[in-house]
Amino acid sequence: MRNVPEYLRRRFDEKTRGLNAIAFAFLTLFSSGLSLFGLAVVLHTLFHWPIDLCIWAAGGTVLLYVLLGGLRASIYTEVLQLFLMVIGTLPLSVMVLRSFGGLSNLLNHLPHNMTHTWTPVLQPEGTPYGSGLLSIILFLGVGSFGYWSTDFLVVQRALAAKDLAAAQKTPIIAAFQKCCSRF
Repeated sequence: MRNVPEYLRRRFDEKTRGLNAIAFAFLTLFSSGLSLFGLAVVLHTLFHWPIDLCIWAAGGTVLLYVLLGGLRASIYTEVLQLFLMVIGTLPLSVMVLRSFGGLSNLLNHLPHNMTHTWTPVLQPEGTPYGSGLLSIILFLGVGSFGYWSTDFLVVQRALAAKDLAAAQKTPIIAAFQKCCSRF
């Protein structure tokens, strides 16, 4: 077997594979459309071009990039995005915390109806969340491996790996990237 749809067809039937294909196509089109629109909004904000032109520019840029670079370019882009997200998020988080005078002052500035959402994380005693932040990190770190091991895009990248060792590391790297992008 070479991919998840083929597995679904062999393990279950063609209807299951078809349902998966339709659901995956909808999800991909929806998330890709949102990403392209987000890029168009950034272009519109930076250059003050008409939004229609920005949408076409964003779509054309992505299309050209994929046509010229293929799967390898997509893989490198995702790895680069991970580092950019981490490099961009860490200083921003520090700046926000410093501007509020620390985490406790930040929580004091939140509306009263929002501060309760942090209680199980920061003070987990007596809550069903176990060890608070540690539980969240461990669950996302461990639990996301299952998701990323069956996601078609991750499986596709594993199949494109140069050797077995690289293919086996693909879900680990993808799960780490997913965890970092959520914080």
